[in-house]
Amino acid sequence: MLKRQICKNYKTLADLSKLLVCLKLKNNRLKKILLKKEEQLLQKEEELKIYINKFLENEQRWAAVNYINKNINSTLTTEDIFHFINKELAKLLDVDLCVVATFDDICGKYILNSTDSSDYVKYINSFLSENFCLENNTCMDKETVTKILNNNLDDSYRAIPLMNNLKIFGMLFIYKSDKAITQEHMKVLDMATDNISMALVNSHLFHKMKMSNDRKLEFLAHLAHEFKTPLNAIIGFASLLNTPDVSKEKHIKFCENILRAGKHLLQVVEYTMEMARAETDNLKLYYEKFNPNPIIKEVLDILDEKRIAKNIKLIINLCDVEIVADKRRFKQLIFNLVSNAYKYTQNEGEVEVKTIKKDKSFYFEVRDTGEGIPLQEQYKIFEFFSHLNRNKFDSPTGTGVGLSLCKKIINLHHGEINFRTKFKEGSTFWFTLPLEFSNDNSTLPF
Repeated sequence: MLKRQICKNYKTLADLSKLLVCLKLKNNRLKKILLKKEEQLLQKEEELKIYINKFLENEQRWAAVNYINKNINSTLTTEDIFHFINKELAKLLDVDLCVVATFDDICGKYILNSTDSSDYVKYINSFLSENFCLENNTCMDKETVTKILNNNLDDSYRAIPLMNNLKIFGMLFIYKSDKAITQEHMKVLDMATDNISMALVNSHLFHKMKMSNDRKLEFLAHLAHEFKTPLNAIIGFASLLNTPDVSKEKHIKFCENILRAGKHLLQVVEYTMEMARAETDNLKLYYEKFNPNPIIKEVLDILDEKRIAKNIKLIINLCDVEIVADKRRFKQLIFNLVSNAYKYTQNEGEVEVKTIKKDKSFYFEVRDTGEGIPLQEQYKIFEFFSHLNRNKFDSPTGTGVGLSLCKKIINLHHGEINFRTKFKEGSTFWFTLPLEFSNDNSTLPF
C-alpha cells in the first residue's frame, strides 16, 4: 500500500517537473517575444522621433519659404527685391552674404547687385568674369547647372541659378565663413529661387512696360512738336504771301521755305507710318542681289554736307562683295547709322565706315569719335520712342524711331545689330546680314 502511494507521488512529482519545464520554456519564449516587441517599439519610437523632427524641419522650411515668397511678391521694384535678398534673406539663412548676379545683355556679362567691396564679393565677381557664361545654355536643367556652379566654388560659397523658361538669367550666391553651408540652406534656396526668379522677371516686365509708356508719352510730345514747327512755318510764310507788294525774290524764298517745311512734315509722317508697320510686323522685304558699295557711297554723298559743316574726317574701308537683301531697306540702314554718327560727332572729329566679308555674312560698321553713350542711356538705344539726352549733343532733330527701325529691318533679314561705346570716347554701331537668301516675310523681284 505504501509502495503504491510512493509511486503515485513520484509520478505526480514527475508530472509537476514536466509542467515546470514547459512553463519555463514558454516563459523564455515569451521573454524573447517581449524583448523583440520592446526592440520594435524602440525602433518605432526612434522612427517617430525622426518623422517628427523631419516634420518640424519641413514646417520651418516651408515657413521660411512662405516668408520669402510673401516679401518677394509684395513688390515690383527690382531694387526692393535685391535689398530683401541682401539683408532679410541673408539674416533668415544665417549667412554672411546673400547676393544676386543678373546677366546684362548689353555688357554681355553677369553684374553682381551689391555695393559691398569685401573680399568675398570680389571672389564672386572674379568667379563670374573668369569661369562662366551660361546665359544661353538652354540644354541644361536647374539641377545640372547647380552642380556645375558648386563644383567650381570654394566650400564656403554656394550658388543656385535663376532661370526663366530654361534660360539662365542670373545666379543667387550665399557665403558663410564660420560654419559649412548645410543641405538645409540649399533646400530652402532651391524651394525659394523659382519664386525669386518669377519676381525678378515680373519686375523687369513691369519696368519695361512703364518705360515703354513713358517713351510713348515722350514720343507723342516730341511728335506734336515736330508737327507744330513746320506747320507754323507753312502758315506763317503762306500768310506773308498774301500780303501786298511782296517782291518776286521774297515770293520765291517764302515758297522755298513752305516747300522745305512740307517735306520735313512728310518725313515725320513717313517715319511714323514706318514705326506703326514695324510694330505690327507688316514690314515686307523685297530681296535682290547687289553690290552694297555704290549705295554706301551714295548715302555718304547725300550726307556730305553735314560732314563738311562740322569738318569731320571721313575714313572709308569697303570690301568688294555682293549681298542679297532689300536694297531700299539697306539704304535706310546706312543712312540712319551714318547720319547718327555725324550727328553725335563733335566738330573736327572722325567717322570711319568699314565693311568686311565674314564667312557667310556681310559686316558693316560705322565708328564715330563723339561723346559716347552713358551707361544709363544704353538700355533704350534700340527701343521705339527713345531719345538720348539731346542736351549733350549738337543736333535737336530726330523722331526717336531710326535705330529701332534699323533693328527691326536687321531682324527681318535674320542678321544682328549692336554697338560698342565708351563714354567721352565715341561709339561704333555695326550690323551683319547673311549672304544667302532667306524667304521669310519677303519677295524676290528677280
